[in-house]
Amino acid sequence: MEETTCTANECEQPPHARGLCARHYQAARRDGLLSEYRSTARPSIEERFWAKVQKSDGCWEWQAGKSNGYGAFYDTRPSPRKQIPAHRFAYELANGTIPDGMLIDHRCFNRACVNPAHLRLASFKQNREHLAGAMKNSASGIRNVKKYPSREGYWSASITHNKKTIWLGAFDSIEKASQAADDARRQWFTHADSSAA
Repeated sequence: MEETTCTANECEQPPHARGLCARHYQAARRDGLLSEYRSTARPSIEERFWAKVQKSDGCWEWQAGKSNGYGAFYDTRPSPRKQIPAHRFAYELANGTIPDGMLIDHRCFNRACVNPAHLRLASFKQNREHLAGAMKNSASGIRNVKKYPSREGYWSASITHNKKTIWLGAFDSIEKASQAADDARRQWFTHADSSAA
């Protein structure tokens, strides 16, 4: 159990190191007596990591610092310490080392999630296939769907697979075009396991 006051006799100051306040720590250090005092147990890196996570039945939300929506965690094992994405650290805790060149894909589309059940290995191509919705510059707001240029009220759908565009056709409603694009992603993409408009 962690002390809330210095362990030196009748000292009420908060502990600084080895259970001693700053004044008693410096005195023990000066007198060569630090070895007589216990070293304050530091939490393991895993304990430090999971203390920053709010677990639920679904996503496990990262509660500390973020970068571009992704959790950011300082790994103190290497020297010097380095910041790494929290979801990558969570994946490695559960599954071991991530192979070179592989990314970690969020099945749940939640960048702040570190639930290992929601994470999987993916190549760059697979990670790009598994997107939540349309790109920011999409005029239709629907992934792989745009207005058909030569026919008013029609929508076209196409996907890109292995650097080749696969034309899916022209449709008289955005819903039909969206469904065609969704069906094609499921057929051609290995990581399109979630219907995302």
